[in-house]
Amino acid sequence: MQGKRAGAVLALCGATAVVLPAQTFTVLYDFCSLVGCLDGRHPSPSLIQGLDGNLYGGGCAGGLYQAGTIFKLTPDGQMTTLYNFCSQMGCADGASPYGSFVLGIDGNIYGATWLGGTADRGTLFKMTPGGQVTTLHTFCLQTGCPEGAYPWGYLIQDAQGNIYGTASAGGTHGSAGTVFRLAPTGELEAIHSFCALSGCADGRFPNGELVLIPGGNIYGTTQSGGAYGKGTVFRITARGRLTTLYNFCSQSGCADGADPGWLVSGADGNFYGTTSQGGTMDVGTFFKMSPTGQLVTLYNFCSQPGCADGSDPWSLIRAADGNFYGITEQAHGPNTGTIFEMTPSGSLTVLHTFCGGGACTDGWLPSNAGLVQHTNGTFYGVIAKGGNVTNNGTAFSLSTGLAPFVMTLPAAASVGAAVQILGASLTGSSSVSFNGTAAVFNVVSSSEITANVPAGATTGPVRVVTPGGKLSSNVFFTVLP
Repeated sequence: MQGKRAGAVLALCGATAVVLPAQTFTVLYDFCSLVGCLDGRHPSPSLIQGLDGNLYGGGCAGGLYQAGTIFKLTPDGQMTTLYNFCSQMGCADGASPYGSFVLGIDGNIYGATWLGGTADRGTLFKMTPGGQVTTLHTFCLQTGCPEGAYPWGYLIQDAQGNIYGTASAGGTHGSAGTVFRLAPTGELEAIHSFCALSGCADGRFPNGELVLIPGGNIYGTTQSGGAYGKGTVFRITARGRLTTLYNFCSQSGCADGADPGWLVSGADGNFYGTTSQGGTMDVGTFFKMSPTGQLVTLYNFCSQPGCADGSDPWSLIRAADGNFYGITEQAHGPNTGTIFEMTPSGSLTVLHTFCGGGACTDGWLPSNAGLVQHTNGTFYGVIAKGGNVTNNGTAFSLSTGLAPFVMTLPAAASVGAAVQILGASLTGSSSVSFNGTAAVFNVVSSSEITANVPAGATTGPVRVVTPGGKLSSNVFFTVLP
């Protein structure tokens, strides 16, 4: 277990920039508001939207047993603790949830804990909407932790129900981490152990969230290793064949960046991402990379006086407007990070600066967790520290005026397959279409519609006609063969 990201976990759990102050930032909840922090503290897992339209996340500490929680948060800030980790003897159910959960195609929520389990090296779990948790895998039960240890928890799921993720340590080549797959039947397999090549040319210590191309390969980053020791972008098949697409610090002075974080697929078929080091100011970059590995640096952080645009960018998402939104861990003076918007061409706008007033009532230390865009158009997130109560973190919303949309679960399927469509105010919807082809559907609730991919459908947007207007999916739905 190495790298500054791992250190941050342990510490907690145990182009032109334009500032727009008119953005609507709201603190929704202050953690540790209850005696004994029974509501959790130091939230770390990024929020996800559930089938019911609520947000789900976790505190990496606090709760009934001071080992972390899973909570439900309504869009207006009503908090409910659903599960307290370490409720089983020896913390067999895990401790300190971390990363980000994933909403499964079965409607359950899947996640990882950084610690706990029989070997205290982390677990994978499933939680029903009602809060019942089942441990699916305990890491490091075998000598040497061949399947990995200390899972990051940034999980993804394919259309067949397989879950993929990364472990920051373990594996068969010197504890450099793994990419693993958890099958729907419960078997876990490390499909790649890093440092398999001399000098760790394939990278080591996988970092950030994986990207699944529907019906295709998986892409991700390592924070170190590679040809220059400063991290890589890799592509891996479902069978575990890994190809290094880019080695960071290949340019003089690491002008192309170092220590990459999250990778995001763009609407144009390219990948976009951030590095937390390197660039002209050595505090991180925003880059574009083609599917074959040609990389262009689009923005160098700390380009503004006093680093008003932030430094050390970490998380990144693509929103419904096609732009990218993320969080930096640092900013100028007493400030401790920013929320930014970045266009695909590399133009940055600062949307919020944390701790700007000095009291840090909005939160500080915006590390490890990222943003999520709700189908109502608003962004939501959590911050590990700060707030009005006990400096144990906050949950917040940020409205930038983006319109509502719908998203599909899964994002790819074949004709005839059942698809869940998530949105807001869906009651009374009169039409659902897949790239213009009408589908048979059923309105389950105001936040969920089920439909079957119709015959003749092709890859493109899913559209829903509601009483309030037409909604389109935030990404194209891929029709698989």
